[in-house]
Amino acid sequence: MTRVLVTGALGFVGPYLVEALRRSYGSNVEIIATAKDAAHHALLGPVKAVDVTDAAALEAAIAGANPTHVMNLAGIAAPSAANATPKKHGGCICTARSISPARF
Repeated sequence: MTRVLVTGALGFVGPYLVEALRRSYGSNVEIIATAKDAAHHALLGPVKAVDVTDAAALEAAIAGANPTHVMNLAGIAAPSAANATPKKHGGCICTARSISPARF
């Protein structure tokens, strides 16, 4: 079974990615959708809250989900918002630094 953790799943691309994964892999894929805020989405189902700028929260989400793949779609869509707080929203580079390659 393929388990895909999707960060930023509630963004523009998230539902399209999940739809494509389900179309390609059918019942052989499990999607673990995450976003900044928890929600329920008609296509994605339950979406767990994970702040990708918080390394401990991200590591806990990955450990809890035990994914085979991680798709990082988290980001700030509005440049003005990203520029207003560059240390917090630095392109979500913290995500790549937080994931231990040895876990996969």
